[in-house]
Amino acid sequence: MIKIPLRTIQVFRPALHIILYAVTLWAAACTRPAVPAAEQTPWHQAVLPDAQERLIASRHTGKTYRIQTIAVGRQPPEGYPVLYLLDGDAFFPAVAAEARSLAVRASANRTTPLLIVAVGYPGGQPFSPDARAEDYTPPSENRTGIGNSYRRFGGAEAFQRFLNTELKPEIATRFKTHPRRQSLFGHSYGGLFALYILFKHTGDFQDYLIASPSIWWDDARILESLPAFLDKRRQPLPHTPLGIQLTVGEYEQKPPPYLTASPARQALLKQRRMVERVLTLNNQLAALPRQAAVSVHARVYPATTHAGTAFYSLSDGLKFIYARCRQDPGCSPADPP
Repeated sequence: MIKIPLRTIQVFRPALHIILYAVTLWAAACTRPAVPAAEQTPWHQAVLPDAQERLIASRHTGKTYRIQTIAVGRQPPEGYPVLYLLDGDAFFPAVAAEARSLAVRASANRTTPLLIVAVGYPGGQPFSPDARAEDYTPPSENRTGIGNSYRRFGGAEAFQRFLNTELKPEIATRFKTHPRRQSLFGHSYGGLFALYILFKHTGDFQDYLIASPSIWWDDARILESLPAFLDKRRQPLPHTPLGIQLTVGEYEQKPPPYLTASPARQALLKQRRMVERVLTLNNQLAALPRQAAVSVHARVYPATTHAGTAFYSLSDGLKFIYARCRQDPGCSPADPP
């Protein structure tokens, strides 16, 4: 038997302690039941918190609509202000997320309660080109310059009846809504529809968020309804106050410098005059006398395309609605008292 001097054992005692500790941990690991990895679940469709949806069939349009809703903030005594979103399948997630995030610090962000109602179509796609082309375009007996001759157009009156006589009453059965704080957002054809409602059915909404409106459609026939609207607002009568936000992107009238646009594309952009027509309309509305009770704000987003304008408009539109609502005593702040 080999004898190890006591001094040697004392010298290596710290190292022995480390080795024995490591061996003990290894033995425990070998004898202890294995800790299962984090539970794995199948992937499934994400759900937006606090949002609800249902399908509503319209007797006026003959279509079925996917309606999504989310109530942000505490219900004011007079009911929720409501923002109706056209092309709701594309825009609802972004708007709902921004409104919920801002409401976390409602006082700092100067938000007010808001009910968002998105109007879309079944199928799970961001846009439904054929359905929206019919629903969002005004009636016309002799359509020219419409861009897509193979689609059905001119269903705006039927769609207006769906919104006013079917959707709004349905929303009112689930939420208490503020009768004087109803807003409409529309982009592109949706913006054209918003102009049509503003001119023809002004009282349907009090605030209009009109983004990149297709004023050019049908040879700009929508502008034929503008003089009558202006004349009516000039009359010395009590008028319901209107808020109008007009927005458009710089690259909606000229191609972006990073793309090579064909001569035909350049000619089309020039012909439609998206930026020019929005600014001209803004000037005409802004020239109304104070008694007309029309508050209008226009903005051209620099270096922004047609699609990009929609999301900038929505973000600014929320601020526009919040500011308008703060002027109404019936809109209480989202923070608890």
